[in-house]
Amino acid sequence: MICAESYFPKIKEDFETYESFLMRPKTVATEIIVLTQPARNAECKGTASIEAGLPGGSCELIAVRSPRINVKYSFKIRADHFDQKPCLRFCSKAHVHINEESGLGLPARAVPTPHFHRVNSRGTIYAYQNSVLEDPEEKEKIISDPQLGANLFCQEMNLSSPGGGIVKLKILPAEFALSSEDPLDGATFPI
Repeated sequence: MICAESYFPKIKEDFETYESFLMRPKTVATEIIVLTQPARNAECKGTASIEAGLPGGSCELIAVRSPRINVKYSFKIRADHFDQKPCLRFCSKAHVHINEESGLGLPARAVPTPHFHRVNSRGTIYAYQNSVLEDPEEKEKIISDPQLGANLFCQEMNLSSPGGGIVKLKILPAEFALSSEDPLDGATFPI
């Protein structure tokens, strides 16, 4: 049984367009993606449009970082032409992804993080690691630095900024709500 979140019938129907989309250079609309945290303990999130050359709808790059675990972040590409859910992803820290059986046995199905996700010709999502992620030293650097993860994602997915360079991340934490009453107002503390 295939989970609805991991099934892409539009990509299955038009896999050639999806493959072409992956290979073609794509331009992100901005040099810097600002990740903002709308509230304390909420995930930091930023988005930017992508000029993707698809026949219709929007395409966007989504960057997300956990508010509690700095090394847990992800990058996603969502394109209306394929579906409302992200059709390409990168996860720095998460559960091991279990791919469909390919005839290589159970050990070959498990793909630890960090890893990429893309869709196959059957319309199902699968995880994989490239040669950079298979190097233990490089893997640790990428896990600990969201900018390095963004650089790797952009290289793997043929993304660049309007100037042709890398897309930079700027992470802004939640601001303190200074308009709220001071919960310590009137409290006395022993000396």
